[in-house]
Amino acid sequence: ATFFMLGTSARAYPQKAAAVAAAGHLIGNHTDTHMNWYKAGKAANAPKVLEAELQKAGDSIEKASGTRPWVMRLPNGYCKPWAKEVAGKAGYTVINWTYGSDWTKTPEDKMTAEYLKALKPGAIFLLHDGGGKAREKSLRIVGKILEAAEKKGLKPVRVDELLGLQAPAAGGAKK
Repeated sequence: ATFFMLGTSARAYPQKAAAVAAAGHLIGNHTDTHMNWYKAGKAANAPKVLEAELQKAGDSIEKASGTRPWVMRLPNGYCKPWAKEVAGKAGYTVINWTYGSDWTKTPEDKMTAEYLKALKPGAIFLLHDGGGKAREKSLRIVGKILEAAEKKGLKPVRVDELLGLQAPAAGGAKK
């Protein structure tokens, strides 16, 4: 899997970040504080703020996991050209998802059906593993997605493998 981590989470739970890396998962940068970029992105200083968010999160993730992230995803699927430019200059490849709804109040049976409908080769699912709310529903949905994928002959892979991406030669995003 690929886990897009917040810098605040890597600092609060360094052992979890280390365990994710040790298990062979890819760790991506999800910024430091999970700002709402649909609002923050309108400010004149937004590029500088994003640059600082990526730097602080990248440093925290690397300290906790031993791995420098080189892929990133902004909160809420924000993906404006200026943000991609800032991320690129910082050495990141921007990743987004093809389907996700686990943060909504959609009933579990309907949500499961939606994820399963979106299950096809190349799908990138957004599923949260933390954040102040219980994620038991997400875990149950993941189990059902994995069962359905196996029946279809699909296997879960890290996003870098899925997209044919390679880490930068320097080993990650700029420090």
